[in-house]
Amino acid sequence: MKRKLVIITISYIIGLMWGLYFYKNIALIFCLICSIIFIIKKNKFMFIVILTILLSCIYNIMIKEQYDSKYKEIQHIELIGTIVQEYSAKEYSKQYIIKVVSINGDTNFKDTQLLVNEKIGKENISNAKYGDLVSIVGTFSKGKHNTNYKGYNYNEYLRSKEIYGIVETETNHIRVCKNNNINLYNNSLHKLYNLIKQKIYLILPEDTADICVALILGDKSNIENSVIENFSESSLSHILAISGMHMSYIILLSSFILKFCDKKKSKIAIIFIIILFCNLVGNSESIVRASIMAIIHIIGDLLHRKSDSITNLSISGLLILMINPYAIKSMSFVLSFGGTLGIILFYKLIKNKIDYIKIFNKNAITKYVKESMAISISANIIIIPIIAMYFNKISFIFIISNIFANMLLSIIMPLIITFLFMSFISINITKFLSFILNSFLYLLLYLSNISSKME
Repeated sequence: MKRKLVIITISYIIGLMWGLYFYKNIALIFCLICSIIFIIKKNKFMFIVILTILLSCIYNIMIKEQYDSKYKEIQHIELIGTIVQEYSAKEYSKQYIIKVVSINGDTNFKDTQLLVNEKIGKENISNAKYGDLVSIVGTFSKGKHNTNYKGYNYNEYLRSKEIYGIVETETNHIRVCKNNNINLYNNSLHKLYNLIKQKIYLILPEDTADICVALILGDKSNIENSVIENFSESSLSHILAISGMHMSYIILLSSFILKFCDKKKSKIAIIFIIILFCNLVGNSESIVRASIMAIIHIIGDLLHRKSDSITNLSISGLLILMINPYAIKSMSFVLSFGGTLGIILFYKLIKNKIDYIKIFNKNAITKYVKESMAISISANIIIIPIIAMYFNKISFIFIISNIFANMLLSIIMPLIITFLFMSFISINITKFLSFILNSFLYLLLYLSNISSKME
């Protein structure tokens, strides 16, 4: 039987769904009965499949109960923890993600994560920042469950980010105990992240700088809601999420820089660059998926073994879901894996069909359009049903919008990388590049705006 890891991954997901969303006793009884049947029939692989379902079910029941039981009786909270993520301040609030050291003096909560909402005034904001060890007093609550069929479940969203709940507090209830209470690697990454943002906002206008930061760092927090809506309506939301497309540009650039080095050493260096970039942009499900698949492919090259895309996709999914089962409720996870699976399954078939249209075989530009169409259609074969199920809407403008968006991004992404590189060397060259980059970013904004009105 080929692609056994794919079967194992599917088995794990079945156990996951049973453990998280169905009655645990029914799941366990079912798995035990099936295990006995397959032991009797002496089918070793099928026994492994059922055992995977059983262990996955038990593991995910434990995860679910851990989330349900932790912080169960807590309302008033006094926490000590380290700020591991800091969001931009809005008009009346600022948010942090805190990695807990203790809750009300109890260290049993250590290493859990909480989302802190700090209520702020116009000129009143705490000086707490990334990496600081802080003491916070506030009120605790868990995210709201969906109150209607297919409604938004904020509690599950928080769990998909490995967050146990929310702490509401005010500026005068936050005290910094120690600065830079974080390891050198993470501190250096954060400084690099902020440096990149500073250079972008220093030279580009704010509206295009917001898009540029989203494209290279995945930070959409400063983009206006109307712009986000335009990208969504025009089926271009995936562009603002760091994913395989962004990873491919990082790998291409790294390969170009290291092309004169020893091939084996350059591939090993690229693996480290992939891990570094993944950590830099926040380890979202989509970029972790792309990183794992790229690393497996590179390792296959190093070992002179051909890697299988579906197996690589399965391995990345299995690893992500083993670390955090609730990632399966993340739209980033579902759309990233759905789109990638669609490309793997349907790209060649659709490309071969388009080959019959002679106009697409005339020159390099028409061939690029053909490939963009094939990628867009194949990805959306799976993405469209997902969007229809979750958001109750379907958009068929994706073919046109994605073709033009991909053409723009093939220019924008290398420009962003070159722009950032030159910003450390020559301000004059950087300003010249910023003029070109800014023009293409405005074209991307214009495309999303026009496409959103073509619904």
